[in-house]
Amino acid sequence: MGGEIIDIACSIDTHSVDQTIDMGLVSASVLRQSGKAPPKSFSIELIDCLAAHDMTRNLPSRSFQLVFDGATNGDYFSVTGEAKGVQLALYDSSGELVIPGRPVERDKVYPTVDAHAVLNYQLQLVADNKPLKAGTYNTLISFRLEYY
Repeated sequence: MGGEIIDIACSIDTHSVDQTIDMGLVSASVLRQSGKAPPKSFSIELIDCLAAHDMTRNLPSRSFQLVFDGATNGDYFSVTGEAKGVQLALYDSSGELVIPGRPVERDKVYPTVDAHAVLNYQLQLVADNKPLKAGTYNTLISFRLEYY
């Protein structure tokens, strides 16, 4: 028998690891008029999170930062496919734009007192000031927890 003990701040719930977010049908006229489509919400659930500091057992503070990565178009995520003239914006629960490759601010990600945390985000299709062309689109956005 053998095993390994690891020291991490949180684990990602298995239902949060691989998600497909259907952005739905968006009218080109909506994008031309407002420059954006209605946002779509999604969440990432973290489990077994250590408290920032456990006074009863005098454990050191542990934390993490969350980073989203993918193909970019400046501060947005680019898309591939038939559709042109659009990109994806990612927003945190405070409505702040999440920049690809940059850590989400720590105070917007963590703390939790019940060893679980649900992190809420929104994706929004936005115009990128290039000629709009109707069609299908997709992209792959990944996230990672960086522990410290």
